[in-house]
This record gives sequence, C-alpha cells and structure tokens, in this order.
Amino acid sequence: MPLLGLPLELLLWIGKSIDKKDLRSLCLTSRKSYGVFSIVQHFLGWEKADVNRKFSGLTPLMLATKLRYSEAVDLLLSHHSVNVIQRNTLGESAISIAVLHGSVSIIERLLNVPNIDLNNQSLDGIAPISIALTCRQTYVFQLLLSDERTNVNICDHHGQTPLHLATEIGDYGAIQMLVRNPRVDVNCFNRRQETPLLLAVKGHGRFLPIKKRLLVIEALLLSPCINLNYQDENGRTAIWYAVSNSDVKLVELLLQQTNLDLNCADKLGQTPLAKAAANGSLDLIKVLFRQPGLHKSPHFTDAFPPLWSACRAGQFAAVEFLLQNSADINQISPSGTSPLEVAIIMEHVDIVHLLVSYEKSLLINDQNHCSSFTALMFASALGRVEIVKILLEYPNINVNAVDDQGRTSFWWAAAGGHYKVVQLLANRRGVKKRLKDSNGQTAYAIAKERNHGHVTVYLRNF
Repeated sequence: MPLLGLPLELLLWIGKSIDKKDLRSLCLTSRKSYGVFSIVQHFLGWEKADVNRKFSGLTPLMLATKLRYSEAVDLLLSHHSVNVIQRNTLGESAISIAVLHGSVSIIERLLNVPNIDLNNQSLDGIAPISIALTCRQTYVFQLLLSDERTNVNICDHHGQTPLHLATEIGDYGAIQMLVRNPRVDVNCFNRRQETPLLLAVKGHGRFLPIKKRLLVIEALLLSPCINLNYQDENGRTAIWYAVSNSDVKLVELLLQQTNLDLNCADKLGQTPLAKAAANGSLDLIKVLFRQPGLHKSPHFTDAFPPLWSACRAGQFAAVEFLLQNSADINQISPSGTSPLEVAIIMEHVDIVHLLVSYEKSLLINDQNHCSSFTALMFASALGRVEIVKILLEYPNINVNAVDDQGRTSFWWAAAGGHYKVVQLLANRRGVKKRLKDSNGQTAYAIAKERNHGHVTVYLRNF
C-alpha cells in the first residue's frame, strides 16, 4: 500500500491535518495508485489541505527537508500556497535545515524558488552560508556564495561575518573564494573591532597549527583591498600582534606587503618595536631595524620609546642592541621618566650599569618638564643601594641637585628611612646634609618626624 512507503513523520502530519473520515476517504482514494507519493499527492489536492501547518514545530516542507525526502520537497514546492520562508521554533527555515543536513538536491531545488530567503538567521544568528562553512559543505557554500541574493557580509550575534568564521576555523579554501568575491568586505570588523586579518594574526578561536595559520593569513593577503593597518579596540594592528606573539615568520610575511605602518602606537603607547623590545625579542628587533620606514626612537607624545620599554622590562640584550644602534638614551616616555630612571625604579642593576657606561651621551643629572627628580633622587628615595653606588661612581654626578620642593637625594634617602643609602651619601664629599627644603625641614627633621630611629640617631652627628 502507498502509505507504507512514506516516512512516519509525514503520515503523522497528514493524520493531524484532517479528521478520521477524511483520512479514510483519502486512503481509499490512494489505493488505486501504487506510487510512493500518492498519499501526499492526494492530500495536496485535498481542499482542506494546510501545507503550512506545523506539527512538532515543523511544517511539511521543513520535515521533508530534514528527512532528505527530495521527491516530497518537489511535491510540496509545487503547491501554490506553500510558505518557503516559514521558520521553526529555532528560527530555522527550510533552506537552513537543508544546508545543515547537507541535502544538495533539495538546496538546488530551493534556490530555484524566487522568494526564498537565503539570509534567514536562526535564533543564534547563524545564516545558511555560515552553516555551510561550519559544516564544511564546500559545494553548498559555493552555491550560496555565487547567488546574488546571499548577503556575503551578514553578521551573527558576535558580529562575525562568513570571512571571520572561515578565518577562525582555518578554511583557507573558503577564504580564497571569499576574498576574490567583489561583494565581500575583507575589512569588516566584529564586536571586538577585529577584521579577519586581525583575528587570524591574534590566533583567536579554534587552535590552528602555525603553518596552517600562515596559510590562512596568506589567503587573506590575496585581497588587494586588505587594510594592513586597521586598529582594534586597543589600537593594535596586525604587525603589532605578530610582534607581540614573537612570530618571526608572520612578521616577515607582513613586512613583504606594501603600505604597512610600522610606527603605529596602541592605546597604551606601544609601537611594534617597543613591544619587541619589551619582550626581549632580539631577532624581531633586528628584522624591524632593517625596514627603511622604522622610527627607532619615535618622538610621538603618546608613544613609549623602545629603549625605555626594554629598560623597564629588564631586557639587557635588547637594551645593549638599541644603544649600539643609536637609540636616544635620554628620551623621555609619556610617563615622564627616562630609560635610566625606569631601570632604577624597576631595580635592574645590570641595565643601570650599562646605561651609565654611556657617560658621554647620558644626561645623568637631567630634570625634565614632567619630573624634577634626578636619577640619584629616584635611587635614593627607593633605597636602591647598589644603584646608588653605581651612580656615585659617575664623574659628573650632582649629589646636591634639588627638586621643585628643594629636596636633595640625601633628604629623600632620610625621608624613606634608607639607612645604607644615607650612609653612602653622607660619606660622599660635598654632600649638603643640613640643607632645608621649601618647608624648612632638614634630612634629620624628616627622619625624626617619620620615626626612622636608626637614621635619626645616625644623623645627629651632622
């Protein structure tokens, strides 16, 4: 009997759609036909037939599509009142279901329907073209991409376009197809202000082996419209992230491109070179130094000098290389400190010793517009004994320099209760031990006020 050739779900739907008397009549009518679709054909011709009625959240068209029942789909599409854009409880239409289940013949049939919505998004924001990508349905993806009705830049709830998704899953074949399509915006960004290139360089999403990630980036770079200098929400570019990840091969790949900005600082004031210096990536520093457009000591008000960054991070080899290649040893950072001062603050004794060895160019007594402290004041106030010893060996050190409140290094050492530093400075010839600050306090007075007993006792002798 023809009824036995139909899927149970379709039979249940037909049974729910008409009453028992009508169903009995329909079955008797179909007895003379031996085709497997006779019951559906008869039902579709039934005057009471509702071809868009849902059963368990699915219309007959959705159900036939889910079951990959292409012949039934053809019959349903031939009905004048069938609704091809109707959605189930998950927000999926027949085309979404067909793509999800990889039903190529059904997809091709649905694409011939004039009013089909190829950009229908489910409740989680996934469109048919994105489903094809995630399910690795290459042929289906090609079909949808080539159809002018498909929005090739459609975004999901995370702002991810198909190109973002292809980048994230490492499908460089799909990426090549997308970047060659003139309708695709290769510089579109998601909610984190990331373009597909930034997403690939940062390595977000699913883990991809380094070689595969390089292939993905090479595929993205095929587009002549790619913006290499787009900045994300942190102001960082593709070259910045490549340097940050210490990825030499990726950096070299990006450097082969034209119009690459090597000197763009992020919102924290770090340029790619400054980041490489902070990471101590000597190989990358050398690669960057070979680039003609590089600013070795950028004088932007909001950019941290590479030498300063290396000194702060304690990267001795990077500091040594930068100094040997004419980095500005006295360049002030946006925070108002020099490379020497930040090395003192971070207590990098070896770097302080290296910087002081450049005595001809080092302005050791400099007091800049941001701070009236000298290097010796920083060391004394922080109690850096070994560093104070190194600074006192400098031939032109000014031990009696005063800040904007009239305080000397000796005063600051006493104020901090740094007994050994006080001793070192007190034994230095020419140090003014009784000098008063703008409030009229001597080193002895401030040590006594702050209850630094051992320092107070020592200073009574002066």
